[in-house]
Amino acid sequence: MTDPSAFESNSLSGLQGPFPLSFELQRHSRELFSTYVQAQRVATLVDLLNGTDFRRLCVFGVDHFEFVPETNALVSLRDVAREGDLQFEAVDADTLVLDLDALKKLLDRIAHYNLSLFDVPDAWSLIDVEEAVLVLREPSSDYRILDALPDSDLYINSHDDCYLYAECRTESLVADQLATLLQEYAQAVGDRPVPRPPASLCRSIWARSLTLSSSAQLCSSNSLELILGFSAEPRRTLADFGELQTDFRLILEVDGPRWKLDGL
Repeated sequence: MTDPSAFESNSLSGLQGPFPLSFELQRHSRELFSTYVQAQRVATLVDLLNGTDFRRLCVFGVDHFEFVPETNALVSLRDVAREGDLQFEAVDADTLVLDLDALKKLLDRIAHYNLSLFDVPDAWSLIDVEEAVLVLREPSSDYRILDALPDSDLYINSHDDCYLYAECRTESLVADQLATLLQEYAQAVGDRPVPRPPASLCRSIWARSLTLSSSAQLCSSNSLELILGFSAEPRRTLADFGELQTDFRLILEVDGPRWKLDGL
């Protein structure tokens, strides 16, 4: 049994349907992208790293709900990893460097509501990691995180395991992230498994608009097709999701199945 998606495990009072979708992409250079997404879990994005070259990842800034029963003190991230018999390197009690498999197991063991991570170059020592974390704990709006980490290719910051900001240097990862987001949203709307949209469709979307917000104006499911309405306007406040007009539609033809992009 798979864990529920962020669309299924979160809700907004007074809003009908699944938790609203928002996707904002910025292309800062030919090889640097940033995305702001809701709703997506860290574990979902980490799963997309399978088959990549990310061998060491540093996780830090983790706020969670794991407590020591006797003292009601927070369990350190290091102790969570030890209890799971995971392989890791510890910068301090709550800053760990793990491989991808160990990171996935750590995420399975802990209910977090804030978390940051980045990939660590093979040549880096734990002192190098510590110096990078000190910089990242006080980020500046004057530059992208990966500008401060020229040897890293991925940075993730998550709040409530729902609102996710990411930077990467790989367009294919951005396409996979959007495709998975659309798949999970479609499954929440249609209440049934659906195939993931192809990467080519995702590229067609951001070739037309770098923002994507679910619209309450159009969202329906029947035995023949699943129709999702979206606005090209960026999300400003949560109240916007009940008012956004539909600029284009994604249609999944059940007999096939086949995704189509319509509008704009």
